[in-house]
Amino acid sequence: MLDVLTRWHAAPTVVVDATHGGFDWGWDSFVAIGTIGAAVATGVLAFFTYRLASRTATLAKETTLLAAGTDAEVRAQTRPLLIPR
Repeated sequence: MLDVLTRWHAAPTVVVDATHGGFDWGWDSFVAIGTIGAAVATGVLAFFTYRLASRTATLAKETTLLAAGTDAEVRAQTRPLLIPR
């Protein structure tokens, strides 16, 4: 019975070659550099998008104020000079 349990719980043996094929830095470093580059690019795009949205909101607000002022000017110019009694 002990022999069966020993075989059942025995870990499989794995042979690992510790030598690299001439590429000591490893692919993980390239993946890490690429991930950092993608994160920086995302941050830059987020900043430019925020700035564009802010300027668009400011322009929309200024346009609304100018349009309101133009409407008031147009209404003021269309008043009759003489008011009939």
